Amino acid sequence: MIEVARQTYPDRDTLMRDLAGLVADQLRAAHATKDRATLTALSNKHGMGLSAISEVADVLASDHLAARGLWEETEVEGRTVRIPGPLFREVGP
Repeated sequence: MIEVARQTYPDRDTLMRDLAGLVADQLRAAHATKDRATLTALSNKHGMGLSAISEVADVLASDHLAARGLWEETEVEGRTVRIPGPLFREVGP
């Protein structure tokens, strides 16, 4: 038996699972009010390694990807759409 803050746990694994749950709940609550840009800035500042999961619209609107020539435009059923271009390009002489 392990006792922590008047709570008794039958073994170390149970204690660690409960602690992990508490930490996860606290992180969720602390980050729930922050937008993606703020979370990314905090992650970069503190070396946390968080990465946003982009939606399709975010990826298509990315200035970063457009500046690197990722997209090609093509006609699909009478509409102009963006599709990924070649993944590998020759660079240099």
